[in-house]
Amino acid sequence: MIRVEVSPDRLRPAERYGLDVLLDLSTVTSPPDGTQLQRVAAEIRNVSFPVSVRGYDRRAVDAYVIRVNRLIAELEATRSSEAAVRHALQQAKEQTNGFIQQARETAEEITGGARREAEEIIAGAKAEAADIVVNADAEADRARAEADEHVAKAATEAEEILARSRNEAAEQLQRAVAGQFDLMYERLRSFEPDDLYSMWYSQNNHPGGWAWSRFQNANLDQILLRTQAIADPKERCRLFTEAQKIITESAVQLPTLDNPIYYAMHKSVKGFKLGAFGAWFFVKDMYVER
Repeated sequence: MIRVEVSPDRLRPAERYGLDVLLDLSTVTSPPDGTQLQRVAAEIRNVSFPVSVRGYDRRAVDAYVIRVNRLIAELEATRSSEAAVRHALQQAKEQTNGFIQQARETAEEITGGARREAEEIIAGAKAEAADIVVNADAEADRARAEADEHVAKAATEAEEILARSRNEAAEQLQRAVAGQFDLMYERLRSFEPDDLYSMWYSQNNHPGGWAWSRFQNANLDQILLRTQAIADPKERCRLFTEAQKIITESAVQLPTLDNPIYYAMHKSVKGFKLGAFGAWFFVKDMYVER
């Protein structure tokens, strides 16, 4: 609004007419685009006055027109700025609201898409985990079944082998006791010739005895029996030599291996002697000479 303080009585008719137009202009409410204000301003600026013989003072009229044009320009500037600001604010508000709404919609779409994708990923992970658990359980069951089968098979085979071994051992023992064999392996366990008595004296053919060959020779039995009643080492050696000659000539045994035993000691060790059976020695008579 433009405030004009003037006394109407002091104005000429042309000035009073211009003031009335200006006051009417000041009350005009222009739309945001300023079309109505531009139309009114054009009508005021393009005003013309008729000239007569007793007309108005041209200079006064021109000065009035200049003053009115200045006021109109100021009014246009003021009204146009306010309208432009309001219009810009309104447009900015509408654009802001549009941006906010679009941002909300975009955020909702992104959030919804992310939520759906997350749910799909979770569902897929659960399904995959379930498959893994099922497969693992199935694999474990298969492995357990195979292991049980192997254990059962091994136990069965072990029982069969043990049963066969027991049967074979019993059969061999029965055949050995009955003398149902053509050849057997035996070894002398010491250098003591008294082993000849244990193995070749025919009366030692009994459970726990060693005369398994079942060879019988009356002369050999007599000689071996005499070795058990004589203490003289020389006579015992002669008798065992005679007994061994009978065994060799009868070809009842075939010597295949001689396993000598060696005893090594320092020359300072004295008193070493073999025991009565030839395979053992004792340290009670041994000493080290310094």
